[in-house]
Amino acid sequence: MRTVREYFISGRFRKRQYSFLFLILLAFLFSFTSSAARLPQKIGRINDYANVLRVGDHSHLEERLSELASAGKGLTVLISLNDPYSNPDRFGFEVSRKWELHDNSNEGLMVFVREDDGWKGSFSLPGSIRSLFSGETSYQEFQEEITNMVESGDVRDAVLNSVDTFHSLQFNPGSEDEETRKTSREGNLLYYVFGGALTLALLLFLLIREAKIRCPRCGSRMKVTGTLPDRREKYCPKCGYYERE
Repeated sequence: MRTVREYFISGRFRKRQYSFLFLILLAFLFSFTSSAARLPQKIGRINDYANVLRVGDHSHLEERLSELASAGKGLTVLISLNDPYSNPDRFGFEVSRKWELHDNSNEGLMVFVREDDGWKGSFSLPGSIRSLFSGETSYQEFQEEITNMVESGDVRDAVLNSVDTFHSLQFNPGSEDEETRKTSREGNLLYYVFGGALTLALLLFLLIREAKIRCPRCGSRMKVTGTLPDRREKYCPKCGYYERE
């Protein structure tokens, strides 16, 4: 019978020791690989892993995001059905770090992710984009509007609205909104003028028509007789007044 010392220095024990170390190393590598693989890969500035965008949306968004990036306002969008952290802000932070966006102060990330209780959004926008909101709409109001759209399930509209808003504020600051409001005011003014004139003409016609069929003697409504176009007779059944036109 071998002693304990002989067992530990035997080749059989060493084989088991090596197998145990190999299993530990394999588990560590598997854990590391799983941790790295649970975050999505970056495809471009639009990363729609939930397929909420339509065919023409990608080219439209990529074009506008490229123009924003050329103006020093980079933005990447991620739409996902899986959040390994069950926390949109943490998910966005980890994705931004993996995609190396947080190292660039001119790059931002918008995350739209499906959680257990519905869609959520996480926005990490650079100061260059937030500074665009200096007019009537504040960045906070914009963020609340987009958040409400996302939580209502309108993720596609939220993405399009966000990118279009940034693009409009950058390349058409205030001009489009002002022109729209001006056109709307002019249209409303013409509508009220035309409607008022039409209403006045109709009232005037009714008053004249009513006056013509009233008896000038007692004020009662007269009856019209006569079938020929050039011959019209009216008489009042109350006082007997008769009139021919």
